Amino acid sequence: MKKHMPLLIILFIFVQRLTYSIFIHPPEKFFHSDMMIYGSIANSILRGEWHVSHFFQPIGFPLIVAGIKVFASHWTYWLAVLQAVAGALTAYFIGRSVRKFWGERTELMTLILCFFHVPWIIYTGYAMPETIYTLVLSILLRASVGIIQEERKVLNSVIWGLAFITGFYIKGQHAFLLPLFLAGLIFYKRQNLIPVFIMGMIVVSGMAFHWGWSYAKVGTGKISADTGGLNFVEGKCPSKKNTDPVTNITWWSPLYHNLHMDLHKKWDQPFSNSSYYMKEGMKCIARNPWVMVQSLESVPFLFFGNSLWPANWQPFGEKVRLYELLYVFFAIPG
Repeated sequence: MKKHMPLLIILFIFVQRLTYSIFIHPPEKFFHSDMMIYGSIANSILRGEWHVSHFFQPIGFPLIVAGIKVFASHWTYWLAVLQAVAGALTAYFIGRSVRKFWGERTELMTLILCFFHVPWIIYTGYAMPETIYTLVLSILLRASVGIIQEERKVLNSVIWGLAFITGFYIKGQHAFLLPLFLAGLIFYKRQNLIPVFIMGMIVVSGMAFHWGWSYAKVGTGKISADTGGLNFVEGKCPSKKNTDPVTNITWWSPLYHNLHMDLHKKWDQPFSNSSYYMKEGMKCIARNPWVMVQSLESVPFLFFGNSLWPANWQPFGEKVRLYELLYVFFAIPG
């Protein structure tokens, strides 16, 4: 029985996520803001219509939604099933990674935490990319462990590269993992640069494909979503309420709205010029390096403590606060 305990917990995780996302909080129950945008982009793609705005946020999740819509009219139901599977697989890959370093007992403890981790449960009930993105990161973690331990180096390097670029298409917030991890491998594994070469080639090829694909569809080549540079500026520069000079659209994250951080700036370049905003973000870091540490203070508010996040509007919102006490204690140190 002990031998099969990890798989049993993973099965419980699947049932838990599936029950929540189908019976307690199905994705169609809360469908506006970013969720409605993803659905709208998916509909445009299925009609063969492409616009520059489709690449403002990562295109990966709208493509997943479009793929589900091709095969099912009640697409939110099957998205819920897919996200329940993703949640269970996330726990599996994280558990296996932990087991490699710390053994079976720590793996069981990790799986139990995965079962109770409230954000992962609640995100399953929304048409948002976070659940699938978390799965991709867990695969990235497992491949990283294999590479470090020199376990099937070529296969794990291929998996790492494919997982990274898939996550880049879905969310893209892990971009700095690539240079950091490759630099770490070069420093600690000087005798073997094969994983570095394989991962680098796959990631570069994936970005080049994104550039060619976006150029073919909208006439403008983009190696990543436009929002990447804007998010970087938002996190590292004083201005949190930013306006596009061309469209006059203002971007103000619910996170900073909730923290009453409302310094406004109208920029010289449109939000679509992601490289410009990346450079401006680096300038802000150069002026105030401390912001790299200071920006961590907002991490807990990405989910807990943020009154604008949908989960806090639910009847069980107050009970979620109990878990917040534990989560916040570990969030920043982790």
